[in-house]
Amino acid sequence: MVAARPAEELLTKKNLAAVLEEFGSFARDEAAVSDLADALRRLATTEGAVGMLTGAYAVVEGHGLPRAMGPWLADALLAQKLGWQYAVPLLGTEAF
Repeated sequence: MVAARPAEELLTKKNLAAVLEEFGSFARDEAAVSDLADALRRLATTEGAVGMLTGAYAVVEGHGLPRAMGPWLADALLAQKLGWQYAVPLLGTEAF
């Protein structure tokens, strides 16, 4: 799922809302998705690679999201940070 869309689109509000549905998360309102996107954007711009990756797991925990989203978000953040066209499910494979 993480490699299906260009990396630049993975952490948009629209895509995050769709991913939440795919992970079976309860219905989220627009404000919650916006808050999630903002938290991930802050991680991507203020943290080094390790802080960004571990921060993805903390964001998931803080937002009450399914644990399987942590590696998915970490993979998406890493792909964007490295400028990859598409993400590679490096950490996300562990969840499944």
